[in-house]
Amino acid sequence: MAFQNRQAEHLNRKKLIVRDLVKDSNGNIVSLTVDVERAEGRVSVEGTALNADTLNAEIKNAVASVVSAIGPTAQTQAVYDSSTKVATTEYVWNVLTALGHTKINKPSSGGSSGSDSSGT
Repeated sequence: MAFQNRQAEHLNRKKLIVRDLVKDSNGNIVSLTVDVERAEGRVSVEGTALNADTLNAEIKNAVASVVSAIGPTAQTQAVYDSSTKVATTEYVWNVLTALGHTKINKPSSGGSSGSDSSGT
């Protein structure tokens, strides 16, 4: 799946419908309640809905594709528990390891003080 942008004549244009307006004794607006509606004109492409289902599916597919390209060892380490819909720390660490993003830089033996152990 590839994400698609919404394409419309007036992308992100909104129409405000005033539902309640309160003014003070000087005529200044102190409270305004409105409903917001899309007013984008002709929509040529709806675009991909950004919600938990589409984003979770995209992440799961991307991880599965990377893991299958790496080999069976990584596949056994990266198991996604879809019943809880929560990625555990171990799962995230295994995915980052499989992608090569857990290299820890060791501090140089030069006169530097402090530790330089950051992930890449």
